[in-house]
Amino acid sequence: MITDLVLSPILFSLYVDDMAVSDDHTIIKYADDTVILEFISPKSPSSLQVEINNIRSWCTRNSLLINTKKTKELVFCNLLDDPDPPPIMINNSAIERVDEYKYLGTTLNHKLNFNTNAKNIISKANKRLFIMKQLAFMNVKTTTIKLAYTSFLESVLQYHLCIIYGHLSSDIKNQYNHLINTARRLSKGRLEVTTIDDIFDKYFKTKCLRMFASGKDTVITLEQLPSGRYRVPAYRVNCRKYCFRSLCVKLLNRIA
Repeated sequence: MITDLVLSPILFSLYVDDMAVSDDHTIIKYADDTVILEFISPKSPSSLQVEINNIRSWCTRNSLLINTKKTKELVFCNLLDDPDPPPIMINNSAIERVDEYKYLGTTLNHKLNFNTNAKNIISKANKRLFIMKQLAFMNVKTTTIKLAYTSFLESVLQYHLCIIYGHLSSDIKNQYNHLINTARRLSKGRLEVTTIDDIFDKYFKTKCLRMFASGKDTVITLEQLPSGRYRVPAYRVNCRKYCFRSLCVKLLNRIA
C-alpha cells in the first residue's frame, strides 16, 4: 500500500530588467524542502502556473499531496514598481504571496535586502555572549576562550556572510562590530581585536578562491578577457554592484 506523502514547496519568481532570461524553471531540493525558481522579465508573462500544474499532476499519479497551507510564493523585483502577477492556484486554492520568507535559516525579502536576516544573526549571536562571560569568570586559558569565540560566535557571524556582506548597511555593520567588541570586553581583553570587515575578508577570500579553483560552481563561471583579467558583470543597481559574483571578479583581477 502506498501512503500519501506531503510536499510543501516554496515558489520564487525573480523579475530582472537588465539580463537575458529564459522560460526554464529550476527546481531545488534540499531534504524535505522544495524550491521552484523562475527568472522572468517584467514584460513577459509568467509560466509558473503551467509548471505547477505539471507538478500537481505528477504528484497525483504518484500518491503525493501538496500542502497548500505551507506553500508560499515570493516575488523578487529590483524595479521601483513591483509587478503583480496573477496568483498561483493549486487545487482551486490560491497560494499565499509573502514579502518575506525564512528558507534554510536565511530570511529573504522581495527586495533582496538582507538587513532583517542580519539582525536575526546578531540576535542569535548575542545570546551566546553569556558563554564568553562565564569562561572569563572561570579564568580558563586564553586558547580556550579563543576557541569558544571561533566556535560559538564567529561561526554564527560568518554564516553566509560572503553573500550578504555587500548588501549590509553601515548601521548593520556597526551592530556586528559592537557585538564583537562586547565579546572582547566580556573575555577581559583576551581576544584579538577584529571587525566584521576582517571576518568577511578572511572567509570571502577562502570561499572565492576555492570555488574558482574547483571550477564546478556556475556562480563563479567568469568571462576571461585577452589581457588575462576577468570581465566585470554589468549592473545598473547596487544589489548587482556588491553581489558575491561582482566581488569575486574584483578579487581575481587584483591578484591576476
